[in-house]
Parts: sequence; C-alpha cells; structure tokens
Amino acid sequence: MIELTHRGKSSVLATAPQASLTDTWSGLDLIAEAPFNAAYLARDASVSAALAEWMRESREARTWEGAPAKCPTSALLADLPEVARTQIEDDLARLLPRFAQWTRRDHVRVHLSQVRDDACRKFHVDFIGLRALITYVGQGTEWVESEHARREQVGRHDLSLDEANLAIVPDMTKVRFAREGDVLVLKGEAFEGNRGGGAIHRSPPCIPSQPRLVLRVDVPQCGC
Repeated sequence: MIELTHRGKSSVLATAPQASLTDTWSGLDLIAEAPFNAAYLARDASVSAALAEWMRESREARTWEGAPAKCPTSALLADLPEVARTQIEDDLARLLPRFAQWTRRDHVRVHLSQVRDDACRKFHVDFIGLRALITYVGQGTEWVESEHARREQVGRHDLSLDEANLAIVPDMTKVRFAREGDVLVLKGEAFEGNRGGGAIHRSPPCIPSQPRLVLRVDVPQCGC
C-alpha cells in the first residue's frame, strides 16, 4: 500500500498507478481500469509535412463540445489538407466512442489548436477526469510513470522550475514523450477512484516560431 497526498488530504491506493503501453487502439481501453493512470499508443501516423503550409495560414483554434456521436468532424476539419483531415477524422472516430465508454458520460470536448509556448513546463497533474492528447506537429507531451516520480513533490511553489522538476523526477532519463501522431491518454485527479493518482506530465519545449499542433479531447467538469 502507498499513501499519496491530495490537496492536503491523504488517499490510499493499493499500488502505484501504472501505464499501459500499446500498439493497438484496444490497448488504450485499460485506462478505464483502476491500476492505470496513463495509456500510450505508439504508431507511425505523422502528417506534419502536410500541415506546414496550412499552419502558417490558419491559426484559429477549433473547439466543439457535445455528445461524441454528434461531433461534426467533417465541418470542424473542412479546410485541412486532405491527408491530415483524413487522419484526424479517423482518430476522432476511434477516440470519441471510447471516451464515452471510459468515462461513462455522453459528453466530450474536442479542441484542435496550435501551441506556441511551453507554459506548462513544470511536471504536474490535472484536476480533471480524463484527457487524450495527439500532437500532429512537433514533439508530444512528456510524461513519467509513477514508479519514477516522487509524487509528494508535485505542486511545490518554493522551488525554481528546474529544481521542482528534478524534485519530482530525479532521473530525467525516465521521462517519456509522445511522438508525432502517437496517442496519450491521461487520468486526472477527478477520475473516479483515481484521487491522488493523477498522471504526472508536462508540455515539451516549444518556441513561437515552431508551433505544435495538438488535438485534445477531454470531459468538461460541468456535471453533465
């Protein structure tokens, strides 16, 4: 048994949360199980070359919220290059129904946008239920498995950025990062039964002149 700290209160988990590493979509389904707080699908699905010119011309974020089965993916992605549009439409078709199963809620939020900074460079956990991230251009989200992190150090404000990161992850060789096109699903603190076990992650380095293109799917904390 390990005892984890959550907003000043303790929560006991049977074991440290684990990560599911898979090369199939079905392998992501383990994220709904209690022992797992991260699921990572590695694949060869980069479409970054097709998106370079489009990203220079279109910086508008795309956001939609509602029942997964009603997501207007064609309209949402209408102006994207065909190869990228086809890939993202297929990803959403596979991801959205799973979200409904994993969360047992018929409500999701889809957000596709360019990221031009690395404001979230400190390792942290999210106070949400579940989030999926696919980076189509640029390096993907960095994350660390629980066994390689000192969870009690998360949230400290008395250290510099670098000091805080080293306090949380003493061995930086253990940090994983998603590649272009890979799928990363992370449990937050609000997922049922996961209090004190939110996945520890951070954004990768990024500069304004080399933005990342990231698809984010999560569940709004609206009670619906």
